[in-house]
Amino acid sequence: MLAVPGYAESEYERIIRIRDPLEREQVSYTVLTHIANKAKVERLAGAISSAALCLYYLMAEPQYNDKNYFHYNALFFAGTSAYSFLVESPAERMLKDYREGQKGNGSFAIVPGPDGSISAVYSLAF
Repeated sequence: MLAVPGYAESEYERIIRIRDPLEREQVSYTVLTHIANKAKVERLAGAISSAALCLYYLMAEPQYNDKNYFHYNALFFAGTSAYSFLVESPAERMLKDYREGQKGNGSFAIVPGPDGSISAVYSLAF
């Protein structure tokens, strides 16, 4: 795992070699979207499996006298499931922050001209 770069690392190496800024932005957004969607699926799958284990430990009958073990495991898996459902992964947060940042970069204004005309101007900051 330490010697072979992961998907995000190999894509980063590919993206930094792109010279055109617009193409680099488009490829970066595509890769970020892919990584965020994959992270969301993994996060929700982990939450569902933790919830299933929580239900198992709540409903299972232990074959020995120590029921606290099952209750503690149920509590642990319930907490893990709730955390996985409620807390987004770093990739999901980065995609969300990027999209919110893109919304706030544009501005629209109606500007009167010196000859009495009116112009509509949309500015987009990068």
